[in-house]
Amino acid sequence: EQARAALRELLEGQMVTLAPAEAPYDRYGRLVAHIERADGVWLQGALLERGLAQVQTRPGEAARAGEMLAIEQDARAARRGLWAEAAFMPQDAGAIDDSTGRFRIVRGRVLRVAPTQGYVYLNFGADWRADFTVRVRRAELRGALAGVDLAGLAGRVVEVRGVVLEAGGPLIELSHPEQLQVLP
Repeated sequence: EQARAALRELLEGQMVTLAPAEAPYDRYGRLVAHIERADGVWLQGALLERGLAQVQTRPGEAARAGEMLAIEQDARAARRGLWAEAAFMPQDAGAIDDSTGRFRIVRGRVLRVAPTQGYVYLNFGADWRADFTVRVRRAELRGALAGVDLAGLAGRVVEVRGVVLEAGGPLIELSHPEQLQVLP
């Protein structure tokens, strides 16, 4: 409700410009675009700044992803909006809740990078059959994720964002670099 009210306030009586994403339609056929008011206010940025939205990118949407992630990080640090509630904060990879089918940000240390014929797995626990895992299709390593050093992630703390799937244990499929942040 807060996000809807903020959108009404931000849009009321305003002319806007839509800048469609590189892949302009989502999987449901909806137009995906950045919205900017005539006075230069960027609506996605305004919602993120207030903590009323989370960054969820798709392949081909790198143009403003870094800017959006930085704004989201500031809102998280200040615990504004959604970020005041534990349910929206990054989940610990070792204690991920029942999130199947939901968008989540998961944080943890990559214990092992496990390449197979069709995939590369980032394992966050000792039991890859039950613990949180990130799965990357080998085809993505020749495409959207070309140049990403997955092997170099072993031992590193990362945040990964996406919809949690059930594959023996909780899993997020990595399809583009904006889903992954390596933390210091």
